[in-house]
Amino acid sequence: MEGEYKSVVFSGVPGSGKSTVVKIVAEKTGMPQLSLGDMWRKRWESSGSDKSFEAYWRDISREDNSAMTEKACQRVLDQAMIGDFRYVYPIHKQRVRKSSVEAGSIVLVFITADIDTRVSRAWNTEKYNNVRSVRELKKVLNNREQDEVRAGRLLFGPEYDYRDGRYYDLIFNSRHICPQHIAQAVMQAMKQPQDYL
Repeated sequence: MEGEYKSVVFSGVPGSGKSTVVKIVAEKTGMPQLSLGDMWRKRWESSGSDKSFEAYWRDISREDNSAMTEKACQRVLDQAMIGDFRYVYPIHKQRVRKSSVEAGSIVLVFITADIDTRVSRAWNTEKYNNVRSVRELKKVLNNREQDEVRAGRLLFGPEYDYRDGRYYDLIFNSRHICPQHIAQAVMQAMKQPQDYL
């Protein structure tokens, strides 16, 4: 595996197709996957909260969010896996400081798309089946994105924006490239980083 990357972490705006790409890469590589969003959803479901997931997530303390993010980042540093995260800053920070050899062996990928593309995809998913209109879904996705930017700034400082391309090795606009092709490019970059990164 010399010259190859052992893990890949995906980030992206809500509805960009990130989770779909993660599933494809996991199926094709057989690597285990770790979804920070799924970890939070399980916690929400077990809490018995009568709030929507979005409202629950918005109320998570800075300390809880930081601890969960750090724990997830450490897991992909410790073992080969696919991460489905929002915030890659802890890994990026270790790379910049060169404090971890493992941090340099992880491909960081960001997936984006315009809001109309994201709404059209999300409209038919189970995750948003309680949303009654396209207009409402657009508002939900925009609010979620802004909540995630705010949470990231609380966690990592006022200048941090998880959408900033400098934190990533590869950036894809999923409006222009399908999930299968994104997955294929990422897997190729993991095998031959000198050609991509």
